Amino acid sequence: MTTDIFLRVMDMKRDTEELLTTLKFELEFIRANGYAKSLRSPWRDPALFLDSPTCLNFTANVSVRPCDECELHEFVPAEHYSKTVPCHHIPLNQSGQTIDSLEWETNEAGLERAVEKWLEDTITRLEAKKSN
Repeated sequence: MTTDIFLRVMDMKRDTEELLTTLKFELEFIRANGYAKSLRSPWRDPALFLDSPTCLNFTANVSVRPCDECELHEFVPAEHYSKTVPCHHIPLNQSGQTIDSLEWETNEAGLERAVEKWLEDTITRLEAKKSN
C-alpha cells in the first residue's frame, strides 16, 4: 500500500471514529434528557442538535462557525446546505422525515424518539462499516 493510500485510509478511520464519538455523545445527551430545558434560551423549547454540546456554536450567542464544519453536515442532503439549520433537514427514516418536517407533525417527545432512532441506526451502520 502506498503512503498516500495508507494516509487516506487512516484519515477515514479517524474521521469515522470522531463521527461515532459525536453521534454516541448526542445519543447519550438525548437519553439523559439533555433537551429538557435550553440553557442558552430558557424562554423557548430546545432545538434538537442546536441546543446540544455537539453543536459547533453551542456556547456562542451567534453562529461563529459555519455548519459545513459540523460532523453532522455529511448527513445533510446537498439541496439543504444553504438552509438556516441544515442539520434539521437530515432524513431520519425511510420516509424522509426530518426534524424540520416532524416539528409540524409530532410533539417534542416524538421528535426526540425519531432522532434517537436515527442516531442508533446510524451508529450501528458506521460501526459495521468500520469493522469491515
